[in-house]
Amino acid sequence: MAPEEWRPQITIGAPVLIPEGQVADLGVRLGLYRRIVAFADRREIDGFAAELIDRFGALPPEVENLPEIIAIKRA
Repeated sequence: MAPEEWRPQITIGAPVLIPEGQVADLGVRLGLYRRIVAFADRREIDGFAAELIDRFGALPPEVENLPEIIAIKRA
């Protein structure tokens, strides 16, 4: 496996997802997940979190965890 293909798995004992109650449309949720995996730096991750708040309101804890996990995986 090439180094650029390696993806760490991080287990934190808390949910890390975009719940249906936050984003009801499955297609929109899947699109958000696809965008997340393409982020290259913390600025993009933080911008995404701000966009989620603007579009869908306050982030529940499981969504707050998501940008943090992505940032750790990118470090």
